[in-house]
Amino acid sequence: MNEHLKNGAAIFAGSAIMGFGINYFNTANGLAEGGITGVSLLLKYMFGWETGITNFLLNLPLFFIGWKVLGRRSFAYTIFATLMFSLFVYVFRNIHFVMNDLLLASLYAGVTLGVGLGIVFRFGGTSGGTDILAQMLKKYLGWPIGRSVFIFDSFTIILSLIYLDRERCTRSWLSS
Repeated sequence: MNEHLKNGAAIFAGSAIMGFGINYFNTANGLAEGGITGVSLLLKYMFGWETGITNFLLNLPLFFIGWKVLGRRSFAYTIFATLMFSLFVYVFRNIHFVMNDLLLASLYAGVTLGVGLGIVFRFGGTSGGTDILAQMLKKYLGWPIGRSVFIFDSFTIILSLIYLDRERCTRSWLSS
């Protein structure tokens, strides 16, 4: 099988898992998330905006940065992954599982999103958003990607305190 087709299929599957997890666990239980996806969730909670559409629109300006930083192949996979993730968040928008235990909900959300994102990363893509910014900080400032993503995700979770109660933000931060 063609390498690009195999990578594309895996990124498609990883994006579907992530889109499912966002709706099934995060949105259903009012949990926060890090990065651009977290900002998109916050906008949904505050204004009712569609998370998938908002996620894609917020990523558009970052694609211009990504073009220079990621390289041609990774950039193409990133656009595909972001588009597919946003599409699956939209497609799965009515699938929810409300749980009584927010700790379990946040752990399931973290595992689901982690598996999906791991697949996307493994096959050459990124989820866009703060991953692009983290790549830029690594390239130009030598910062480790993990540190940059942690900082961006922490900022988003702290920003979520505007709308969400402290317990939901803390549980979401622990599962990121």
